[in-house]
Amino acid sequence: MPSLSRALRRWQAVRVAAVSLAITTLVVLAAYVVAVVDSRATLGGVLAAASLLAFSVTGLLYAWRLGAGWPAD
Repeated sequence: MPSLSRALRRWQAVRVAAVSLAITTLVVLAAYVVAVVDSRATLGGVLAAASLLAFSVTGLLYAWRLGAGWPAD
């Protein structure tokens, strides 16, 4: 148990949350791609998928900025 506790202390909550968001976003986008293969894509659907991807990327960049979860040097 002490080794798990040490590992959990090393993980930063903001980065773990960002990775969880990224994985969830990839699952949603994969489901969208499967739906597009079965039917035709609409402009609104493509724009929604692109905006979801853009928001997720900015969230990941925000989580990996200097000082997120760690004291800034």
